[in-house]
Amino acid sequence: MIPLEQRRYRVGANEVTSEQFVIADEDGYLLRFFADIPADPQIS
Repeated sequence: MIPLEQRRYRVGANEVTSEQFVIADEDGYLLRFFADIPADPQIS
């Protein structure tokens, strides 16, 4: 299990920030849940 965290990813020339966590189900599959965090339009 990975607790809730924020991660940044580079997509082309842009950077995307997501909040995510990972859990394993009883069959051993890893499930990743995430939501993108919108960029602050005030920051250039």
